[in-house]
Amino acid sequence: MSPTHTEVTAGAAELDPCGQADHPDCGIRDVLDRVGDKWSVLVIVELANGTRRFRQLQRAIDGISQRMLTLSFGRMSS
Repeated sequence: MSPTHTEVTAGAAELDPCGQADHPDCGIRDVLDRVGDKWSVLVIVELANGTRRFRQLQRAIDGISQRMLTLSFGRMSS
């Protein structure tokens, strides 16, 4: 066996859907529910550059309305 090739001895693993609250990947679903939309991602990218005031964010994110920015903050903080 070469160092770049590993022999697979078992079949494909069965994956359970993340539908039950006790599923280990449900935390991922919670995160995506909070930050998975277009505006939230853009807010996070802008905040990665440093602290910003509300109006600074609104000016920096082209096309976002005051309402959408407020809703994005609400979704991320809930």
